[in-house]
Amino acid sequence: MAEFGIIAATGMTSITKLTAILRDDEDGRLPPSARAVLSEMAEQIERLTEKINALDTRIVTAVKADEAARRLTTIPGVGPIIAATVRAAVQDPGAFRTGRDLAAWIGITPRANSSGGKEKLGRISKQGNKQMRTLLIVGATSILKQASRGGSCRFG
Repeated sequence: MAEFGIIAATGMTSITKLTAILRDDEDGRLPPSARAVLSEMAEQIERLTEKINALDTRIVTAVKADEAARRLTTIPGVGPIIAATVRAAVQDPGAFRTGRDLAAWIGITPRANSSGGKEKLGRISKQGNKQMRTLLIVGATSILKQASRGGSCRFG
């Protein structure tokens, strides 16, 4: 849309602004053909956003009903999405003797390269459930950002 003189940042707030421009028939920056195509795309985004919000609501409701998932949300950086993902992937938490065993299964423990009594830890192994690993890293990153801004280290 930059070729029509309409520039916006990325993100949902910008989509809302762009949608308002599309619906403003008095705004002459967009030719009718571009307005028609972009309006269809905006409607698709709105429908998908509604579906995503409905699914988020279902996940939050399911987490509230599940005791183990509720306990997971007490961990800083773990919200309903992460709790539901962990709960779905880990059917039997008793299968892991320690938290480190679970972390190794997910793939967030460092690789160990030991030789001659010297222990050298490398990067994370990235061996397990990629989606869960990604969500846990995002949760940890949000906690670090909050802490660096002087905020509370709680994340729901």
